[in-house]
Parts: sequence; structure tokens; C-alpha cells
Amino acid sequence: MSTIAFAGAPGHGKTTLVAALAHCSASPPTYDIVDVPSVQLGSAIAGKSIAAAIVVVAATDGPQEFTFEHAQLLVTRGVKNIVLFLNKTDLADDPELTELIEMECREMMSRAGANGDALPVLTGSALKATQSTGGSDDPSATTIYALADALEAFAQA
Repeated sequence: MSTIAFAGAPGHGKTTLVAALAHCSASPPTYDIVDVPSVQLGSAIAGKSIAAAIVVVAATDGPQEFTFEHAQLLVTRGVKNIVLFLNKTDLADDPELTELIEMECREMMSRAGANGDALPVLTGSALKATQSTGGSDDPSATTIYALADALEAFAQA
């Protein structure tokens, strides 16, 4: 079974995103999830074959030093399938600021050694998705379904 790692700074919503995936899923995933405290990502993924990683960044805060360190670690470990998830977009007051944060994330990923310009970026609210009906037609869950589809594709590759 493949492993998917969730990385990002404390408070940016890694655990809530994992919960949203579980809430919106009709079937169990075909992959294992590593959702660990930010300071323990290195030890949590040691010895595991990571099929993909989700780098979670709060749209209200932007990337943090932990985010960059996680990105570097993932790239160093050879993780090629990386998705940026801009979380808490429901709390971001200015769409232009969210766009700037996305650009900042892409630049950070490039500095870490990934092709930041080519990385898929999904935006949404993991918390709103956990509070939704969980149906694929629920606007609060749409991004979570897109993420779940991407993770399944990575796990099967």
C-alpha cells in the first residue's frame, strides 16, 4: 500500500484535511496516510515509500519556515507527486492576497527543489468540508473530492 504524507506548518489544517478526506469518502482509501506533528515529519516518513505529499498552507498565513523545511525534506526524499493545498480560503478576506500566497508557495517549492510552477494547487476549506453533507455535489466538498481523486491516482501509479 502506498503512503501519502501531509506536510505543513502547525495550525494550517493538516489534520482537518485528513478528517475532511475521511468525511467525504464513500470508500476506504487505497493508501496509508502520514499526518504527523510538524516537527516530526522526518522521523515519521523515515523508511517509508512516499507516493505523494500534500503540502498544506493556510491562505490566511501563507507558507512558514516549517513549510519550507517540509518541502525540502520531501524533495530530498525523492517525492515527485506533490500537491499544494491552500486551506482556510473561506477565512481569507482578499482573493488577490490568496493569489499572492499561491505565488509565494510556488516560489517556495521551487527554492526547495521542486518545479513549483508545475505543481497542482487546490484551494478550499477543510473545516467547511468536514461540516458539509460530504456529497460530491456539495460545494464545500468539491475540492476534497478533487484531492481524493489525485491521491488515488498517485497511489495507483
